[in-house]
Amino acid sequence: MKKLLNLKNENLELKIRREAIKFASIISGELRQFCNKFQKKDIKEINEFKQKIDDDNTLKEFLNRSEIIYKFNFIESDSKYIDIIFKLFKPDRIYKNNAKIISENTGLHCMLIIYIVINYINDNFPVRFRKSFSKEEKNLIKYLLFRGNEESYMKKYNISKNELNINIKSICDNLKCKDINKSLNIILIEKYFRKENSEFFNKINELKAI
Repeated sequence: MKKLLNLKNENLELKIRREAIKFASIISGELRQFCNKFQKKDIKEINEFKQKIDDDNTLKEFLNRSEIIYKFNFIESDSKYIDIIFKLFKPDRIYKNNAKIISENTGLHCMLIIYIVINYINDNFPVRFRKSFSKEEKNLIKYLLFRGNEESYMKKYNISKNELNINIKSICDNLKCKDINKSLNIILIEKYFRKENSEFFNKINELKAI
């Protein structure tokens, strides 16, 4: 997996963050609806969804491909990728239990991650920006998403912890987030769900105009 991703071990979560949210953006509306709707231990609902999978070749092929990717990256590996998913998207006990129930009853390991990431996106959608990011903030965001962590950023650009914290606070305030981890997630959600995000706000503006 490390060789496949071409990343150093300490930067694996950067890749997983991007790929998990990007992957969620191509999931069908039917699958997203099931994940968002399932909020309790409803085995009947899972069985109805399993029937939909059997009846829909496109959905079945997508989940089969997802299962192959999951098994290669998350099972046949010596790294704790599930722990990274939990760290990045911080599912509570209810979400973890629901994800486990769905995964076990569908026989699809990949549904564990799909359920958690889809619900995280749904809980943080739509994405609102108070203002445009400054050049320094954009540089920091890009670095933390694609290159490294806060410590390596400070060394590379020779800035103090205080300077870094000022930019981090500004980014978080702009997105109404408590920490930079969630802010980075939100930025990627906006990137990969931009069209859907824009459509949502267009509808809100149309209602305001009435």
